[in-house]
Amino acid sequence: MVQPARSRAVVVCFNWGKFQTEGDRFYADELICNLRMSAVGIVSKRPHWYLCDEWPQALAAAREAMASHVLKVGYGYSMGAYAALKHSKALGLDRVLAFSPQWSVDPEEAPWDERKDWAFTPSMKGMGVRAGDRAGRAYLFVDPGFALDWWHVERLLPAGDNVLVPMRHCGHDTMRMLTGRESMGPILQACLHAKPADALDIVRRRRRLNTHFRAYLCGTRGLRRLNADDSAGALRWLGAGEALVPEASPVQQLRLRLTEQGLLADNSPSTEGAASGT
Repeated sequence: MVQPARSRAVVVCFNWGKFQTEGDRFYADELICNLRMSAVGIVSKRPHWYLCDEWPQALAAAREAMASHVLKVGYGYSMGAYAALKHSKALGLDRVLAFSPQWSVDPEEAPWDERKDWAFTPSMKGMGVRAGDRAGRAYLFVDPGFALDWWHVERLLPAGDNVLVPMRHCGHDTMRMLTGRESMGPILQACLHAKPADALDIVRRRRRLNTHFRAYLCGTRGLRRLNADDSAGALRWLGAGEALVPEASPVQQLRLRLTEQGLLADNSPSTEGAASGT
């Protein structure tokens, strides 16, 4: 799917595994349109990690659509970030913005990654991103404290020209912390112009304003309080997190642990008070 614009750069967008779309929509299309940039959307309607029989045709179409642009940029999250890195050489990319990038879910390469049980297919054997797959400079947006993603990034770092952009206290949800053109527009421009320090500064400033990030902090702080046997403190942080974004992963983990320990009934309100200072 092609979204034309009179821009020097073109962004090729890869969606994450559970992305759903209708018609001619594709991942990040509204964002790229608002930035008045050309875009090519390569849509995966199932989690095949862009390793499927249809890929050669999609690659040829994307290369043709991108041919007239001076600067070619890959953009993706999770599975989409993997695809942008894996196919960067084949697409002739100059930059890649990879949010929570993955390296492989092949059980022979990543035996402890649970996704091997439902995401892996024979066509993905040996799927790990190699140096020969890579082109251009990649900006890897990752939470170093999130063990699963960091394991993947450690294997991506030796294979190519990479700039690490740490996003602590985000878990796998790096993309949710930077939604909207006010965040992603300046970050994209910083990466296009090879200014990694600017990208990192923008991430730090914009993340603090993000509701999902504040909810994530509430959940992690509540888990720390629970681990310290401070159930009252954990309940307060749960209340604060659920008031912001109840579906944030550490908030859900906190509620589950409190329920399992008999400190919270299923579906009951956590507390009337809410912690502050997030």
